[in-house]
Amino acid sequence: MQTLYNEPGVVQASFDDANKTVIARWDVFPATGHFRPALEAQLDCVEKQGCQFIIVDVSKTQGVPTQEDQKWLGEVVFPGYEKAGLRAVVTIVPEDALTKLGASRWKKTGSDFNFAMFEVSSMADAEACIRDMA
Repeated sequence: MQTLYNEPGVVQASFDDANKTVIARWDVFPATGHFRPALEAQLDCVEKQGCQFIIVDVSKTQGVPTQEDQKWLGEVVFPGYEKAGLRAVVTIVPEDALTKLGASRWKKTGSDFNFAMFEVSSMADAEACIRDMA
């Protein structure tokens, strides 16, 4: 596993080259400046290292991305994923009700692009989803 971005207590993103998968685990969606750099690192991995899948583990996450960050996902990140050939984003559904609302928003935004958007309940389900697509 190659570390792409790490801010303890906020987000850890790693790339599994064998499975061509980024795994991003979010602890909190803050307004502290880590959302965009973490996503930029993931986009760079999709563009330059052939990442095919992204697992977004927000199962224990608190908070939601800002409206500006949600808009930026739809204007910059998701078009970049599509252009670089990403196949799927798999979100491990949050337990927190407010975070669920934010996750449903990025799923809706992502559905406009040419990659699959899935929601699952566990890491095992996310890995199975990716295996089924490989």
